[in-house]
Amino acid sequence: MKCARGLTLVELLVGLTIGLILLAGASGLMLGQLREHRQLVQETQVQQDVRAIAALLRREVATAGAWGDPAHGAWSSQHGKGRPNPYALVDTSPDGSSLSLAASHSLLQGLGNDNHQLDDEDRKVFRWRAAALEFRTDGGRFQPLNDPASVAIRHFEARVETTRHPQEGLCPKACAGRPQCPPQLVTRTLRVRLTAEAATDPRIQHPLDWRTRLDTDHIEGSCPP
Repeated sequence: MKCARGLTLVELLVGLTIGLILLAGASGLMLGQLREHRQLVQETQVQQDVRAIAALLRREVATAGAWGDPAHGAWSSQHGKGRPNPYALVDTSPDGSSLSLAASHSLLQGLGNDNHQLDDEDRKVFRWRAAALEFRTDGGRFQPLNDPASVAIRHFEARVETTRHPQEGLCPKACAGRPQCPPQLVTRTLRVRLTAEAATDPRIQHPLDWRTRLDTDHIEGSCPP
């Protein structure tokens, strides 16, 4: 009767080596998949934050200049330019890090009784501070639109571009050198640029470059009497 032959030391070491190689390969594959999943989650979060900020910007800019009695701001050849829109404020800081807007709070909330004055509750402000973009609500408090610990705003810049269009055909009489004649239609375009990135991985970035014409056109100048 023959005795059963076991594994030699060399065979055992070879088997262990092969097993360790297979285990290392599986571990590396799993770690790679985990890194890719984490990167995908971060990219999605950055994109979602940028989309949410863009949606809020579009909503607030779309209502900028809302006035309960806009007919008073209309120009006519008999009376010249109308009363200035008290909510036409669209302004930026010198470095572009903040954007100020205005709209009738009473009108937007359906409260009526627009007092035709720019009150504190009518102001809306976006400002960039310490990797966070903050929004000033009706109550006057600033709330962050992103969590810098996960998504950081590395760049924010808002600029207003003004264009003037002479309206020669509006005046029944010649200007004859009269100052601020003929009237000019003033249009403004807002451009907002920002860059968001994952706080733990600066390679993950998502930019936003948005431009829109503001609905706050107004007339400057007048016709001869």
